[in-house]
Amino acid sequence: MLQLVGFRCWQATSPDDVISAGSAQRGIRDAQDDFRSRILAPTLRELSEIDLRFVEAMLEDERESRISDIAKRMGVESRYASKYRSRLLAEGVIEQVARGVVRFALPEFRAYVREELGT
Repeated sequence: MLQLVGFRCWQATSPDDVISAGSAQRGIRDAQDDFRSRILAPTLRELSEIDLRFVEAMLEDERESRISDIAKRMGVESRYASKYRSRLLAEGVIEQVARGVVRFALPEFRAYVREELGT
């Protein structure tokens, strides 16, 4: 993301090769738009129906989610939820922070999902 911001700042710069505050702000906005359209959107689109239910269950928490809470919100047993935890871990959507506790691995993914699902 940092490289993308730098690249977009240079693209927004005038031919005098000086990155102004305005160029930097535009570069940051453009990089955020790129990240959303090229990383976050495809990641959300590629989730299976059950993966998406798991992700939606995580939205109720502010930062980290317990697998037992996710399973309860999904209306399934923890063992079943753990199968989807493993899938999302392997895909890099979530990361494990402690035993039985996960969080979103992708920056801004929580906010993006909330926005896209209207929650």
